[in-house]
Amino acid sequence: MQKKKISMTVWMAALIVAALLALNTFLDVASIKNSETTIKNLISQRMLDISKAAADSLEPAEIANFSASDAGGELERKIKASLSAFQKTEGVIFIYVGRAMEGDKIAFVVDPDPKEPASFGDPIVVTDSLRSAVAGHAAFDDQAYSDHWGTYYSAYAPVLFDDGTVAGVVGVDFDAERYKEELNGTAMTIIFISLGSFALGAVAVYFISKFFKRRFAVLYGRLSVLADQVDALNREMVSNSVVEEFDAEDDVSYRNARNLIKREENASREVPGNVLESLGEKIQTMQSQLKAYVEKMHEQAYLDPGTGVRNKAAYLELVKCLDIAIEDGTADFALVVFDLNGLKQVNDIHGHMVGDQFISDNAAVMLRVFRPEELFRVGGDEFVAVLEHCDEEKLNGILARLPEECRKFNSEMEDSRIPASFAAGGTVFRPGEDHYFREVFARADEEMYRAKAQFYQGAADRRRS
Repeated sequence: MQKKKISMTVWMAALIVAALLALNTFLDVASIKNSETTIKNLISQRMLDISKAAADSLEPAEIANFSASDAGGELERKIKASLSAFQKTEGVIFIYVGRAMEGDKIAFVVDPDPKEPASFGDPIVVTDSLRSAVAGHAAFDDQAYSDHWGTYYSAYAPVLFDDGTVAGVVGVDFDAERYKEELNGTAMTIIFISLGSFALGAVAVYFISKFFKRRFAVLYGRLSVLADQVDALNREMVSNSVVEEFDAEDDVSYRNARNLIKREENASREVPGNVLESLGEKIQTMQSQLKAYVEKMHEQAYLDPGTGVRNKAAYLELVKCLDIAIEDGTADFALVVFDLNGLKQVNDIHGHMVGDQFISDNAAVMLRVFRPEELFRVGGDEFVAVLEHCDEEKLNGILARLPEECRKFNSEMEDSRIPASFAAGGTVFRPGEDHYFREVFARADEEMYRAKAQFYQGAADRRRS
């Protein structure tokens, strides 16, 4: 009867542990679902960032005016070069430019795929996200679609003119099988961790059962001593002979029980540790590493690959923040607008590769004066610098320094390179007068065009002399 009670108690302990393990399994399954959703959101956000960054790197007019006669020409090579830089991003299978054409047709404009590129005018499979991009809103396909090249998830971002008109769209395709592999890899990682947890849980059940068994063995030994003493008392009461009938036999029984208690108490000191804690820490470490990677990818998506400064997407985000600061009354900044001198002539005469070097050299001059996080490339030959806590005196010093740094840079440059040249105009935010960022920009832009007019007037005077 006593052994049966011990067994039932151990089983109760095992059932409690099993219930806890079942709860852990439920949480693991929930974690798999949550991780799948998280990975899907991270990949879709990464694809959207890449498509937006690629769209911002293109000239809207070139996309809108591209025709079949441009295929194979210098303009197509320039667009392909811009897109190829993004195609090297991990996970990107295809990147291309399309636009709406006659009727409801949406067709390829430029496809830089080196193996099997689409031709100008080839139709693109129309999805809800592509329609959204053609309407001016970046979007990601929730469902995979199939075409001549395979099965993909796609993200699309519009190429916009300054007035918001859509010139075309940039599409980024992510292989559906690779997408499933990433989701399955994450699920398998959690499953393996869960299986490890079950294995450790089984070990924990064993040691916990053993622990309770030892504890009950100690209790059993003590109950045995008590039972022997009660039996001896009964025999004493019956025979009225305590010394003769109890002395030898019950003394041995008592000593044996005490020895059993001592052994079981020593064994019961072995208590299993918390085997799940280390697994929790490992999962937390993996989540932290993934978060750091996505943040790095997100940061790269806001960089202009040709110059190393921030791109238009980063600039538009900053504009939103500055408009909020202006509304709150906390804004304090200065603005410098740049436009490169003669970029079109450089491209027409020397080609776009030399033109790209010319853009990079001008950015290098600006970076001698501004930090990379202060400088933004907002168009093909347009840059903007935003300076926090900069008054008019400091701004004037910066504007005076720019031509000197340009001269120094050109003197250090090889003779075969096109000298850096740009027009710059700046202004400071005026509290009470400026109600939106665009008003500050318009004033700085006007100063830049005034400087540009002086540059070309000076060039004309030099030619006449």
